[in-house]
Amino acid sequence: GQFLKDRPLAAVYSSPMERAQETAGLIIQQHPKLLPITVDERLNEVHTPHDGVPHHVLEKTYFDHVWQEVCTLCLINNLK
Repeated sequence: GQFLKDRPLAAVYSSPMERAQETAGLIIQQHPKLLPITVDERLNEVHTPHDGVPHHVLEKTYFDHVWQEVCTLCLINNLK
């Protein structure tokens, strides 16, 4: 929000992603006259099966899975 504090804005748009809406909220703190935030499905990320999945869910599932694969590869390749 601070980076855009002194910049003129006409509106704030966000994807439905939680982190994008959190960022939009920080911008709105500096530009409260721009409420409401416009949430638009077309702003979703592309090429990811995780669209709309909350960060805390990804941390519990996807990240743990990837980390296990990385650790396994390190062991196979004798990396520490």
